[in-house]
Amino acid sequence: MDFNNECVSCFIFEKLDTLSGSYAAKVFQATHMPVFEAFSVAMALWLAYQLVVNGLFKGELDFRVVGIQASVLVVVSVLLRQQSLVWEYIYYPARDLLGGVPQWFVKPAGGISDSSLVGLLRLVEKEIRAVLDAAWLIGKQAGFSSIYLLFAAVLMILPYLFVWLVFCAFVIEGIFKLLAMTAFSSFLIAFAGFPMTRGFAVSGFRVLLSGILTVVFAALSMGFTLEVVQFFTGDLPRDGAGLSAETAGRYVASGSYWGLVILGFISILLHLKAATIASNISGANDGPGAAAAVVGAGMSAVGLAKAGSMWAASRSARLAGAGGRRAFQEIMKRMGK
Repeated sequence: MDFNNECVSCFIFEKLDTLSGSYAAKVFQATHMPVFEAFSVAMALWLAYQLVVNGLFKGELDFRVVGIQASVLVVVSVLLRQQSLVWEYIYYPARDLLGGVPQWFVKPAGGISDSSLVGLLRLVEKEIRAVLDAAWLIGKQAGFSSIYLLFAAVLMILPYLFVWLVFCAFVIEGIFKLLAMTAFSSFLIAFAGFPMTRGFAVSGFRVLLSGILTVVFAALSMGFTLEVVQFFTGDLPRDGAGLSAETAGRYVASGSYWGLVILGFISILLHLKAATIASNISGANDGPGAAAAVVGAGMSAVGLAKAGSMWAASRSARLAGAGGRRAFQEIMKRMGK
């Protein structure tokens, strides 16, 4: 996919998805045979223990239990030796769920022609950009003559830019969890072969499920956000045709503008809840780390902007004071003459 200014996130995430898949395949290729050899040794030791200790010495050999466990070990052995099976039955289904299921919750807000994750990102970026473009047009009409319109444009941008970044962070988190569990899958498959280590495999599955469900619930929140955007920006020309300072002023003073802004901030809270809901359902001990990183970065940027504005105001006041003193001294000097 070539770079396209109309969908920056599509280009980034498609490259990220391709690179993560190829890297996971390389890691699995490098680890599956050593893991298979270690697993074969463990399987031979288990079989010897069952036949010698439980069969000869204790007389407690249960052929039904041993048969079921042996069948599990055979399946695990086949999966460890055949990378194509892991990709066909684990990686590709998980990736399809990550890209396909979230679209069910966003499609009501707009048509998606591409069934992959790229189609979802394209629709999200299109609608978010509509808000950003509308805010830019309002700010452009305001210029420096109307501080109120300029402030209204910034207030309109903030929640939706934040929501977009949080959603992208959740998608990155989902891709990384898929990468991590796929790259580590040879170990997880081997752990699934024995009851005493099966909990590690279950935990890995929960982490993968948590990543998928996080994107699903984030998509649900984003679908609601896009519905809000389409409803409250219906009165505002999206291409700027006919948008004057008077039109921008009327829109900013209307209930549509304030509904858009207030529900935009509510959408941030909904997105932050996505990871918590996904963790509760999947059972993974995880939190909104990606969203927290975006929130932390945003707060840092706001703090820097605030500090910069205060410094600029202080500097301007000092310069104005110095200029005033000089002007006063010059006036008094001339009056003395």
